[in-house]
Parts: sequence; structure tokens; C-alpha cells
Amino acid sequence: MVSRIMIAAPMSGSGKTTVTCGLLAALKKRGRNPVSFKCGPDYIDPMFHRRMLGVSSDNLDPYFLGQSDICHLLAEDAKRAGSDFALIEGVMGLYDGMGGVSEEASSYQLAVWTKTPIILVVRAGGIGRSLISLLRGFMDDDREELIRGCILNQVSPSFYPRLKTLIEEELKLPVCGYLAKDRQIEIGSRHLGLMTPDSLSDLELKLTKLAEMAKEGLDLAAIEKIAEQAPLLNVGEKKSGCGNDRSGRDRQSYSDDGGELDKQNRGDSGNGLNQQKCSDGRGGQDRQKPKSREYAGKFFGLRVALAKDRAFSFIYPQNQRVLEEMGAQIVPFSPLHDKRLPENIDGLILSGGYPELYLKQLEDNYGMRTDIRRAIAGGLPSIAECGGFLYLQELVSDPEGKSYRMCGLLPGKAWKTDRLVRFGYVELRGKKGSGFPGMERIRGHEFHYYDTSENGSDMMAAKPLSGRSWSCAFSGPDHWWGFPHLYYASCPGFAANFLYAADFYHKRRMAEERNDD
Repeated sequence: MVSRIMIAAPMSGSGKTTVTCGLLAALKKRGRNPVSFKCGPDYIDPMFHRRMLGVSSDNLDPYFLGQSDICHLLAEDAKRAGSDFALIEGVMGLYDGMGGVSEEASSYQLAVWTKTPIILVVRAGGIGRSLISLLRGFMDDDREELIRGCILNQVSPSFYPRLKTLIEEELKLPVCGYLAKDRQIEIGSRHLGLMTPDSLSDLELKLTKLAEMAKEGLDLAAIEKIAEQAPLLNVGEKKSGCGNDRSGRDRQSYSDDGGELDKQNRGDSGNGLNQQKCSDGRGGQDRQKPKSREYAGKFFGLRVALAKDRAFSFIYPQNQRVLEEMGAQIVPFSPLHDKRLPENIDGLILSGGYPELYLKQLEDNYGMRTDIRRAIAGGLPSIAECGGFLYLQELVSDPEGKSYRMCGLLPGKAWKTDRLVRFGYVELRGKKGSGFPGMERIRGHEFHYYDTSENGSDMMAAKPLSGRSWSCAFSGPDHWWGFPHLYYASCPGFAANFLYAADFYHKRRMAEERNDD
């Protein structure tokens, strides 16, 4: 059994991440081997947990996966890490889901699905008895009675005992400790939330101080006792696949020219990103429903290069795991420091990240830019998401407006705007002739301040609540390039199609090498 808790809050800015990092560090010092999760699509918090705390961390997102797959992922990650204690960090306010107005994909939905006890972090500086009304309101809306405790953040140590007594007497809700206000543990923010771990030279000192404060101020024994109240996970049957109903709602319909692809564009010979077909997603009968396990080991021996350095660091662990379970070998490389792509590769993934912070270094690495351009032009199957998509453009400008040359696969220019260009969950489907099956859909997330003159128009993206849709991305038999960050496990057929294209490329490469001999 996996003991587990969720650290949630009434709203963003309450201190969920601070408490989570302090609690993870304190638990490790206590001899525990915790595993952590972030509710939602954010990359940054799991990066902190993995790199700075040495804790295995992953995303659990009810928009990307259904309940059974969420429970499987939680259990599998805990088992893989050899952990019996899972800590889930919530997102936004406890009941805030899609669009901020739905409970769907909220921290609370995740807690309900996984039957995880909740500890609320409340910012208690500048507030007193009003905390009772705040907490009572959240408890009244907790229909599953999962809120089992609270932690007071940024409270005066001298005032804490009185607040603790008041809350426990009037609400019968255990108060599991506090963290005092201290600027020494504050972590700056940028772009997607917290700064990346590598960019904070004093982060280790901050985390050391935070761990000490957590050890002193948090009631670790009480928190562990609450975590032990979690029942056995009901993992059921793993159902990852395009036909999986993740939300309990019909998926959005699209007003575009997407539909059944003609055979010429569908690539029935099996040489592109367009071979597999999935459910129509609207309750219709599946024609073919690909799932990760159906492809287990099918693409053994294929080598996929993955951009992974300070400029390109955003990839969901589950994305990499899906490819590896299908048999692919992931070969990390650095567009910043390596002069060429890895040898003998059959596919390329340019992940998201912060390339805009390293434009001069990326431009100066002429060898890598040239090698990527030649390889993709020569048919190397490729996926480029968000930051990786910017890297394929001809020019990218820094915030001051100075332009730098990138790979030049696309004749576009990219520039920083003064606002989020697009934000939130999206579901994508290919248009006719896009090289992406007309009835197949994959889910993802967008969060970027940059825009480009070449955003593509091969896909239709739709918002899950409003149904608002727009054209985006470049998609073809051997490539997928666009701003959305994709979650492969929401449609494993997408990953399989990429590897089918890689397999075709591999066979062609081997044949050419034999002919050269």
C-alpha cells in the first residue's frame, strides 16, 4: 500500500510549493524515501523535486489520463522508486479545474480519483479568526471528506499556538504545523512559474534552510499518520489509448475540414506519422484503439535523439517512458554544447524549455544548427514542441528585439510578446492531408509568451470547455512541429506513428549503408 497525501490550498500563492519542498526534504532526513507528483501539466515543480531534492517526480493530470491510468501511474512510479510514501502537490485552488470554473482536472478531482487525504496550506499572515470561515467553506464543499488537516504558512510563531487551538476546537481539523515568514526561503518566479533549478545559484542553501524550518515547524508524525489513512489504490485495468474517456464528457467537435484522410495522404504503406487509427472520441465504436502495451517492444533498437540541456528541458517523464516501453532507446544530446547530432539516430525530439535565454549560444553553435537542418531535410522523423519549435524557425528575437539565427527549417520569425499568447489545455486533431489521422486526437497544453510568423495550419486545436478552435502546427508523414506540449499517453498511437516513421527511416538508412559498401 502507498501512503499518500495531497498538499493543496485555497488559491495560488498560498505556499504549496514551499511546503511541498520543505516536507519532502524533511521526510528524507527522517529516513523516508518519498515520491512526488504534481497535479496538472506544469514541468517546473517536478524538475525541482528531481534535481534539487533527489526525489522521483511526475505529473498526474486528470485531463490527460483517465482514473484507472492515473492510479496505475501513481502506483507504478512509487514502485519504481522503491517508495511507500507519495506526496501530491495540487494546482491553483483546491476546486479550481479547467478554465477556473470547472472542477474537472482540479486537484480535488485528482484526490477523489486516487482517494488521497488532503492537507490544506493556508496563508495565515495578516488573518486571524477569519481562517475559521475560510476553512469551514472548503470543508463544507468536500463531499468525500478528504480534507484531513491544514498547515499554516507565513504565520507568526507566537500567534500560531492560538490559531491552532482555535481551528482544532471549532472545526475539529488537525493543524499539522506551520512555516514562518522568512525571505531566505523565497524562490523567485519567471515565465512558467518557478525559475528552473539550474538558474538559482543559492537554491541549495534555500532548500537547506527550508528543510530545517519544516523539521521544526511541521508535525511530521501527524502528517505521516494522515497519509497512512489512504486506502489501497484501485488500479483496475490500464486503459491508455485514444479511445479512453478521460473526462466523462464528449470531446469537442471541430468546425474544420478534418475527416477521413485519403489513402494517398494516409500513408497506408506504414512509413509515416499517420498509420494508426483510434476512436472517434464521441462515443462511437472504435475501429482500432491503440494502447501502449500493444506496441511493447515493437520498435526495439530504434535510437531517438532527445534535446536535453538548460535550453531544452521540458519533457514529461511519461512521454519518454511511452517511447521506451515501445522499444525505443532515448539518446540525450545538447543543442547548446554538442557540435553534431548523436550518430545512428532514427528520430529526433526537440523538447520545450527556455531557448530564448540562450539565443546567442544556440546561434553560435553553427555545427548543430546545420546538422539538424540537414538531417530533417533528409527525412529524419522529428517532433518539435514549443521551445523546440522556436529553434526550428529562421530567426528568434530576444526581449530587447535583437534577432538570432536558429535552424532555419521554417522561414519564420519569432518574437516575445507582452502577454501569454495562448494558455491552457488543448485537444488536437489533424486536418485533411495533414499526415495525422482525421479522427485521432491527442491532448496537450500551451503556455508561451512567444509567437511566430509561421505557426502552421495542419492541425485544429480546441479548448475543452469553450470549444474555441484555431489552426496550428506543422504535421506530415515524418514530422510534428508546433507550440503545444503533447502528452503521448493520452494517445499512444501518436508515439507509435512517430516510431513507425523512425523505423522506415532506419531501414532506408541501413539499405543506403549497405549500398555504399
